Amino acid sequence: MAVTEIQETAAATTGTWGSQANTACSGGTRIVSSTAGATATFSVSGRSCWLVSATQQAGGNYTVTVDGQAGVPGTCFGVGTAERHRTLFPLFRNLPDAAHTVVITAATSASVALDSLLVVSGATIVPVAGSLAALGDSVTHGYGLTNPVSSWPNRLALLLGRKLSRPFALADKGISGDCLFGTDASHAGGMYRVFSDIAPLSPEVLTIMFGVNDIFLQTQPSGEFAANLLSLLQLVEDVFAVAQMAVIVCTSPYVAPIGQTCAPGGNQSGYYPGTANDHYRLAIEQVKQVASMFGWANIAYTYECMDEADSLIFPNGAFDSTHPGDGGHGVLAIEAFRSTIERFAKIGKA
Repeated sequence: MAVTEIQETAAATTGTWGSQANTACSGGTRIVSSTAGATATFSVSGRSCWLVSATQQAGGNYTVTVDGQAGVPGTCFGVGTAERHRTLFPLFRNLPDAAHTVVITAATSASVALDSLLVVSGATIVPVAGSLAALGDSVTHGYGLTNPVSSWPNRLALLLGRKLSRPFALADKGISGDCLFGTDASHAGGMYRVFSDIAPLSPEVLTIMFGVNDIFLQTQPSGEFAANLLSLLQLVEDVFAVAQMAVIVCTSPYVAPIGQTCAPGGNQSGYYPGTANDHYRLAIEQVKQVASMFGWANIAYTYECMDEADSLIFPNGAFDSTHPGDGGHGVLAIEAFRSTIERFAKIGKA
């Protein structure tokens, strides 16, 4: 199996497109059009194809054709003042693994940005026994812990080994400050990192935990957060042999009240009402809704298991109100372990 990235420079264009340098983009550049009817044509070979793009309040819609047939239209619109990079949208899925011609057409005078394409070909990736990958942000990374061995992914690996009597090797892909989307050159986002960080690992267990930065730091509405999670899980489905895996989708963890009140205001200059905490609570419920659409995905109730107990946040070595302490990581690990064993039992691995 291969996931190949095709940069925007490979497109044959008509109409007005401009090249823009941006370090948050894959390859450092993108092409942008605000001219209705401008086209970008790509020749690809694979069974599914994904657009890597950016969303913003001034973003516009685009239409798609694949081999001359109308595809699902998409948008570069996103609520809020900030631009969000390396967002993923499926141009086609589950087509014959062969050559295809994809045409993206700007549908309005609002901005359409094309960063790159991800093309999936060949058989799905079969998991390597004992490979555990944890995709997430600073909570997954164990920010603030005096001893990083205390992090919940490390504890999960140990618990799985104890229960199943075989070793699990952890690849901790938690990056402090990361979201489902990209924000700068150092934070490519969880959607894109399924391709760049997770695919090479062939995980038997994949945990996914985002939300704190998406909602609180980047003030993204819960519905757009859920749409990004949907894209991530669809890409996982295209790339991996999910019937043989445990994919654990974690609800965003509990954040102490002081952390909620210190978050940037959620109004985004009038773009949407409510506070960041309002959207955080909604996002937790929407994680469950989105994950439930995929029969191969298991939910870990990592917000609920903390029972809104501030004692699980404090003390933290960095003395903040967002990241769990040792006690919190222990509780998160047990819930992720429960969910993983439930999935393994279902597929005959426990």
